[in-house]
Amino acid sequence: MAPFAYIGRPLTNTEFIQYVRGYNFGPILPSFVVIHNSANPDASWAKLNNNPAIKWDRDESTLSTAEIIDKRTEQLAKIRDYYIRLGWDSGPHLFIDERWIWLFTPMAVVGTHAKSGNSYHDSAGHLHYSIGIETVGWFGQVGWPAPMQILVRTAVQSLQKRLANFAIEYHHAPTNDPARMIIQSLFTLITINHPALAPISRRAMLYLSWLRHLCRAT
Repeated sequence: MAPFAYIGRPLTNTEFIQYVRGYNFGPILPSFVVIHNSANPDASWAKLNNNPAIKWDRDESTLSTAEIIDKRTEQLAKIRDYYIRLGWDSGPHLFIDERWIWLFTPMAVVGTHAKSGNSYHDSAGHLHYSIGIETVGWFGQVGWPAPMQILVRTAVQSLQKRLANFAIEYHHAPTNDPARMIIQSLFTLITINHPALAPISRRAMLYLSWLRHLCRAT
């Protein structure tokens, strides 16, 4: 089995912009983005349940920034170890919490995060693969907090500007949509698709691609 492809490093907004600008994606560029919520771990800003053991930001009130980074780095490594036990050799590319964009699997590697949404081959046999982003928390009833919105916006915009091979499209969620409750009035639904992709199913759309108020011009 191949070694697990892993980085485990947190970046700020500015650091991530510079990182993507100079990143070597290799001969095949990723061509679409899939965004998830982690659910477990959840977080104080988006709880799955009241179990303190799975809160990403648990027990941090007395910690310094450096200590929080060390703690969360260990937690991220435990997620990697869980994926290894599943038999995976890669995972999502990014984890985003309310403070940092965490580098997980290198973006030049096809990740494991969305089953058929990880990658596909088009009719000409060309490989297309996605950048998988996990937003930390369970967002079934709440939207992303403002600091997370900024970080996700930075990640998506930086990738779009660097790759220039997918579009950022804005859509309002219909009022009769079952996922409307997670789209607060200040949020818009954003779908990120590559032109070569087949139309995404409604179920997959709801599960994978609810993005909120992210890509205002900066």
